[in-house]
Amino acid sequence: MGASAEIETLPGYLPTLAEKPLTEFRRAAEICAPGHEIREDDHHTGGSTDLGDVQHVMPVYTFKTGGVSGGLHQADFAVDDEETAYIITAKIFALTTYGFLKNGAVRSRELAENYKPRFASSAEYAEFMKKFDSRESFS
Repeated sequence: MGASAEIETLPGYLPTLAEKPLTEFRRAAEICAPGHEIREDDHHTGGSTDLGDVQHVMPVYTFKTGGVSGGLHQADFAVDDEETAYIITAKIFALTTYGFLKNGAVRSRELAENYKPRFASSAEYAEFMKKFDSRESFS
């Protein structure tokens, strides 16, 4: 029949890494959102994003806040509480950042020094990802 096929395999995003809860974030949430439930998740969620790739090379800490419903990147995602989603979240992030930067950024330096990346460098990461880049042709 003369058919042929070509299969191109490309790397995807690496999974996000589980992070230990940070006291700076909890304290900022307690100050900025009194009476709101504060949950700290330090387990793997299975999600893969560009942020996961960055976490494998350098320190990245993420925070989840409220005011929304539905699934991320889903049709049912909605902002239900603008005060929480925008204003309180901005306050929490600003106060958390202050906690990282006060006293000559001693806490930020500590977090960076104690971070154990999966790859020693961006070059090592790139080499790892190249292994998943291939093309096969079939006649």
